[in-house]
Amino acid sequence: MKFHKITMNIREHRPVRTMNDVKEVLDAAPSDMVKSILVAADANDHHSSDNLDADLFLVGVPADRKLDLAKVANVLGRRRERLRLATQIEVEELTGFQVGSIPPFGLPKKVPVILDALLASKKKVWCGTGKSTESLGLSVEDLKRLSTFTVADVSKAG
Repeated sequence: MKFHKITMNIREHRPVRTMNDVKEVLDAAPSDMVKSILVAADANDHHSSDNLDADLFLVGVPADRKLDLAKVANVLGRRRERLRLATQIEVEELTGFQVGSIPPFGLPKKVPVILDALLASKKKVWCGTGKSTESLGLSVEDLKRLSTFTVADVSKAG
């Protein structure tokens, strides 16, 4: 990250698995925390363009909101019934990370990232590092240097 001249704040804490665990260990608003969710699409459902033509997508939404798969389907140009959340086994096998620690960048496999518009409008966000014992705080501008992502409204109140 030094190559990108990124200013980051790594916070070490007890192991976390859920966003409720993260809320307990971080002194940050849930609306500033990125909940990274791996979404799988039916391989036969290609109606989209650009880099959104993959079968796996990482979607980042604020921790105080829920992922809206209907909105994700609309962004991807796919049918809602062809999208599903990846299983825990799929997440761990495909990313190498445990559920609850997935960062919105640096995945071993090239996976398109969609970042909810509410997060993209923030100055600073907190996200996973790939380790269940760390969280990373960085500016959205620095996140843009680390990852190419599509910004869209993909969350709902929850």
